[in-house]
Amino acid sequence: MAFDMPESNLLGFIFEALFYGAYVFVFIEHMRVLYRKRSKTWSYLYFQATSFLLFVLITAHMVVDIARAMRAFTGDMGTPNSPMTYFEEFNTLDSRLRTGIYDAVTLVSDLFLVYRCFIVWGSNYFVALVPFLLFVADIVIAAWATDSLNKTRSGDHFSMTLVGLRAKYMFIVTLALNLLCTVLIAYRIWYIQRQVAGYCVHSVHPQQKLSNVIIIIIESAAIYSGILIALIVTDVTGSPSFFMLLNLVGSACFLAIDSSY
Repeated sequence: MAFDMPESNLLGFIFEALFYGAYVFVFIEHMRVLYRKRSKTWSYLYFQATSFLLFVLITAHMVVDIARAMRAFTGDMGTPNSPMTYFEEFNTLDSRLRTGIYDAVTLVSDLFLVYRCFIVWGSNYFVALVPFLLFVADIVIAAWATDSLNKTRSGDHFSMTLVGLRAKYMFIVTLALNLLCTVLIAYRIWYIQRQVAGYCVHSVHPQQKLSNVIIIIIESAAIYSGILIALIVTDVTGSPSFFMLLNLVGSACFLAIDSSY
């Protein structure tokens, strides 16, 4: 079933609200775990600061999307097709604020994955070098893509605008970073589990194997990479569903990352 831009944004907002509720629950539980394990180590302080920063940014993203939905569907009800006109205006304060928050959440989350990869591999700088370079490239491309909002015109299809074209590169670099970190973290966890299994007296139950697979998926934040792939596909094909996923990614993808703490 195909959706137009207003429908995609509205559905994305609804799903974002649902996932935001789940994210808040996970965040509260995560804070409880951090409080029980509180310490003065750098890793603890970094995890705590990242959690608070992500919560503030994701909440801000939610508030901006609520305001955008209200303006789009109730701001000018006397004008025919006003929601479409509103969402086709990419060079607005609301759009800039939303894009800036999305970029900030993406970069904070990507840096966390790089740091997590670094820690999982025993503070190995060599292993973390390529992911870190991809993170630096992500910063540059995010600024480059956001700046192109100045050059968009009203009524242009997003996939044909300069920001739409440049955004693809940001998504691709972000995906490359996350896939690399996902593979490195998953391999490290699998390797450690395999080494530990050699000391087990009893054979591993099939349910335990399934549990190990689920742990690897969650710990490596593979779900985040999966949603990024869907985001890139809808962007490249010019599908309006892109906007639904873009709304969704703010809470859903980072719910996956927060669950991997």
